[in-house]
Amino acid sequence: MSDENPTVTQATLVKKAAPKPDYNPADVSPQRRVQRSFAVRLWSIRHSRLLEWFYARFADMFLLLHPLWKGIGYGRVEAPV
Repeated sequence: MSDENPTVTQATLVKKAAPKPDYNPADVSPQRRVQRSFAVRLWSIRHSRLLEWFYARFADMFLLLHPLWKGIGYGRVEAPV
């Protein structure tokens, strides 16, 4: 089994061809993104009452602005910048 060559896929070719970064800071943790998203999750749990209050006001505001958005056109309002 170890004598066989592994199959070459598009993903392995892309990974081999990807440029290697020269700069690698010492304090970079691969878990940092996971930690940040978990911190945001915990913050949103702690502040859920505020977020619900804000969403209720925000949703009502959008419903009140529906005639304006309809007049301008949703395609224009939601167009990418």
